Amino acid sequence: MWLTKARRSNREIDSHELVGCPPQSDISTEISRESISVVAAAVTKAVNSNLQDLAAVLPLQEDREWFTLWPGEHYAFLDGLARVVQPGLVLDVGTYHGASALVMARHARTVVTYDIVALNEIGNAYEGLTTDHKNVQQVLGDLANDVFYESQVELIRTADLVLVDGPKDGVFEYQVVPRLVQDMKQGSILILDDIRFANMVKLWKSLDKPRLDVGCFAHSSGTGVVFI
Repeated sequence: MWLTKARRSNREIDSHELVGCPPQSDISTEISRESISVVAAAVTKAVNSNLQDLAAVLPLQEDREWFTLWPGEHYAFLDGLARVVQPGLVLDVGTYHGASALVMARHARTVVTYDIVALNEIGNAYEGLTTDHKNVQQVLGDLANDVFYESQVELIRTADLVLVDGPKDGVFEYQVVPRLVQDMKQGSILILDDIRFANMVKLWKSLDKPRLDVGCFAHSSGTGVVFI
């Protein structure tokens, strides 16, 4: 979760209003059976995901509880998806306490996680994320900044899986997500968190790619899977 303007110390929705998800027929009707099979396999593997060992390293009790909640939270689904895809490179946009990067690092060759604040400067973060897991690197910078984005575009073009869990401030995602969709390689997967927030629905509906909201099997505030 991106630290920036939407700091949330207790996982509350704050001012983000939840809305009903748009019908799938309004989103995309041209999803291949192969893509649907990837999601189905990820859900099946999530059923058997055991994240207790990973949860134990998270300093905050609340984070440990959310980490193992499934359905309702997306960590088991991310674990299942990474097990299915076996990504060479994962980009995690929004390090926050490090939970998403932690779960995906178990099955990815490399995880690059972005935030504007270093782990050791974020209260209650898992500071061992990059030292205990040699395949994880944190990069500091704002992908909404054109210069910084361009400095990362080669990584973006080679990523197999990108998770965007940003501030949902009505600005960041609208600047960054369309660029990611344009620059990510064919066959990669983009995951968007909280797509049922009122200020995320327009973005979710605007994406011209096959996609599914799998919130019933992941994050109750909406987990969008976009097939590039």
